[in-house]
Amino acid sequence: MSNLDIVFGYTKKIEHFLKNEFKAEGRGLHTIVTSVEYRLPIALVKKIRWIATIRNNMAHTEGFELDNPEDFKASCESVLTELEALIKEGLRLVGQKPAPVDYGIEAKSNITKSQANLSTNSTVHSQGRSFFSVNANVINKPVLTKSKQDVYSKSSTGTSVTMGGRRSWWVGIFFVVCGFFAFLIWQEYGSLWNVSKHQIKGKIALAENRNSTIAKVETKRQTQGIVDLDQAYRDIDDGVFAYIAKNTKIWLDNQQLGKNENGTYDVQVMLHWEIPENSVLNVLNKYFVSNSEEKLTADVVDFGMDYKGTSYGVIIPGFKNKTRNKKYILSANLYKYLVSKKAIIKVSIGKRSTFVTIAGGRQCLVTCNGSGDTQFQIQLSNRDNPQYIMFGDGGGEQNPVIIKGLTMAEFKSVKMITTSVEINTP
Repeated sequence: MSNLDIVFGYTKKIEHFLKNEFKAEGRGLHTIVTSVEYRLPIALVKKIRWIATIRNNMAHTEGFELDNPEDFKASCESVLTELEALIKEGLRLVGQKPAPVDYGIEAKSNITKSQANLSTNSTVHSQGRSFFSVNANVINKPVLTKSKQDVYSKSSTGTSVTMGGRRSWWVGIFFVVCGFFAFLIWQEYGSLWNVSKHQIKGKIALAENRNSTIAKVETKRQTQGIVDLDQAYRDIDDGVFAYIAKNTKIWLDNQQLGKNENGTYDVQVMLHWEIPENSVLNVLNKYFVSNSEEKLTADVVDFGMDYKGTSYGVIIPGFKNKTRNKKYILSANLYKYLVSKKAIIKVSIGKRSTFVTIAGGRQCLVTCNGSGDTQFQIQLSNRDNPQYIMFGDGGGEQNPVIIKGLTMAEFKSVKMITTSVEINTP
């Protein structure tokens, strides 16, 4: 299973679980978890958002690779386990506020009494300080002449009022004057402040609306990109690989039988095939370009194999379809998906079989050597040079194909040689 299949598979499992069990809404894992994040533990929400970020990077970021698929799978399994535990334990509403505490009638009565006692004690202490102050004034009062005694006046409680009374009176006048001037200043500049305040609020509102609009457009663009990518994956699966599996014409000739020294038999047969090209090219040309950055066409090409010669097919270059000049915004993602698969023709006698690759990713620099991702090649036909196949002798394949080591019992039970086209994920 490829990293793309792992990421997309687990992401869809989590999305379906949240929608089915928590009634989450939205498209895309980020949007879905946002709709129910108040019901989930914070740590679990962070895990889910990390998984969603990995999925979006795999889908949209050019050249992004999943470093450790096993860690990713373990994180996804952990998330699914925690979600199942929440359902079983009935803890969907972990974000509720606690109910207010009811103290009861007796408790409220006790609280009122303690507040009353506290107020009484404060009064007694306050009166004690006042009483002490009065006595202190009487005891320490100096002997004054009559002219100075006139300055003092006694209140009904016997407390002396000193010269500080006049000073307090002037302080009061000072504050009244300051208040008056403050009122005049407010009348002058208050309207200007209100205008500025409303302007600031208006600018903040405009900025918030702009940011909200940008966020909505970006979300729509990402959602549309995901939808387009999924549709393109289906195009490639149905229009290329499924079409090749269903419509490839295969025939065999030049069958030969050889007996080995150990008593087993080898069957040798020449394999021929032909893939109708129009439907395959129509799909590929929607997303990819040739080396000359033009339309892909089927032609007599050199696949860079060990056999000297040419064959009929099409080559999709990786470099041209992963750069800024690529034909389609998602071409790099689709090319990565394309080279993750290959098509083979399987030739079988009973339970024994061999195969020849007819479409797959190749590692090609000066020449091609084994599987890779620098080119994706489709050998549409080997009619002119039957022995000229993609993986040649150096790649471990050959034509005519040889099914080796048949026992006498297997050989006698053979009724026919069967062929089939299979699509594999390396």
